[in-house]
Amino acid sequence: MNAVQSLVHVLKNRGTLTSPEVRYYMRRLVAGLRYIHSQRLIHRDLKLGNMLLDEAMELKIADFGLATRVEYEGEKKMYVQLKSSTFSDIPRKNRGNL
Repeated sequence: MNAVQSLVHVLKNRGTLTSPEVRYYMRRLVAGLRYIHSQRLIHRDLKLGNMLLDEAMELKIADFGLATRVEYEGEKKMYVQLKSSTFSDIPRKNRGNL
């Protein structure tokens, strides 16, 4: 296995994960999210490609490009911040009031 590999690559190469593997990764994901949320951060882009496995098979949450910080308890963050490269990929007729 490479030094760091996403769960997308693992699933693509193996085609499946065992139930014990899924339970293990989910426990690690929940622990990571608890920590992130305790720091008042919201990831907003969780997917298998942003869940990395190191050489010890420890799950790491990656790509905080869309993450946002919650300033106070109960604050809602419903908007998505567009990066310039993402915005330029949107055809002009579909940009609307962005």
